[in-house]
Amino acid sequence: MDDEVSKGRPVSTPTLNGFRTLDIQTDRLPSSWLREAGVPDGALKANESAPDFLLPEANGKLVSSLELRQTAPLIVTFVYGTWSPLCAAGLRALHGAIPSIRAAGAGAIAITPETGDLPRNFKRDHRLDLQILSDLDLGVGLSFGPVSVVPAEIKSRLVQRGLDLSAPNGFSFWMLPMPATYVLDQRGIIRRACVGQDSITGATTESVRNRSRLGFRQQHGHLVMTIQRAKNREFPNVIMLWPHTVTGSEEHLRRLLYNGITRAQNHCTVIVLVQGRQNAPPFTGSTS
Repeated sequence: MDDEVSKGRPVSTPTLNGFRTLDIQTDRLPSSWLREAGVPDGALKANESAPDFLLPEANGKLVSSLELRQTAPLIVTFVYGTWSPLCAAGLRALHGAIPSIRAAGAGAIAITPETGDLPRNFKRDHRLDLQILSDLDLGVGLSFGPVSVVPAEIKSRLVQRGLDLSAPNGFSFWMLPMPATYVLDQRGIIRRACVGQDSITGATTESVRNRSRLGFRQQHGHLVMTIQRAKNREFPNVIMLWPHTVTGSEEHLRRLLYNGITRAQNHCTVIVLVQGRQNAPPFTGSTS
């Protein structure tokens, strides 16, 4: 599959809390410079192996790309940050596509160089059902390739227009990732690489439409997994098996039951495999 460098289209976006909304011309300045600097040419391509990584989510929890993509194909999106109106619009578009992505048997995450408070506030303010990870030193972005040091001329022009990246990114050394979206199969092979402002829309749309060609498995019958593997995922209906080997405190058992039931969007059936177990915690009140 060929990679594509997408050209952005104007997108109107509301003011983001805590940041001055940049005009579209200012927002396109980094994109134009990154393209002219040849950054897309150095980014990973389709059919190459993607590096695995571990990054904190907006709530501080560490997220493993290996665990996510072994469970299902994974869409990985890099953005400048939530301060960018175009990237913010892209994140909201990705949020809107999440039901279709999950229905296609895949998952999605976004990566920003910003500190944790900013992605967390952005998720809260826009009610996003999307994991946004913080790549604070741009180590993951550099491993995928679409990152470059901001030259003094571009830095000066951005500062003059009211944008100081040292604040949202948490360090004074200016680097930026070019917006890019990768579709990884469950072996970690890049099946689709799209670099540019329209990368989110382009890659996610093709992923849903061409899920078989991009490595998304058509699911038949029942998908079986542990509660731990099902964490942060939802399914239309869930059948939860409760074997005799489940042990632990009453609180631990209640958490397991809760985590299983809340994976279901519509209906959950719990099948207790031990006679009489349904008369004990967590299915009844405390015994203490």
